[in-house]
Amino acid sequence: NGEPVIPGTSFAGAIKHRLRDILCEINAKNASAVLENIFGYVKEDEKAKISDITIGECVISGSKKMINSSKRSVSLSEPIMTWKC
Repeated sequence: NGEPVIPGTSFAGAIKHRLRDILCEINAKNASAVLENIFGYVKEDEKAKISDITIGECVISGSKKMINSSKRSVSLSEPIMTWKC
C-alpha cells in the first residue's frame, strides 16, 4: 500500500545486540551459544539453524515528508511519524 515500514530484521538486530551486551555484562560463559540458539546462524561449512523467534515488520503511518532547507539541516513543522506494530 506504499506505506513505509521498519523491517523485523532491524528490530531483531537491535534486540540481539542489546542481549549480547547484557550477556557480556553478566559474564555469561555461553553468550555466543545463547545468541546462536535464539537468533539462528549460518556457518561457513553450510551448517545452519533457523531463528527461534519471529519479529514482524512495523508499518509507519501518518509520516510527513522532511523538508531539507539547506542540505545540511532538516526542519520539521510537525511530528515525523507514528507507528503501529
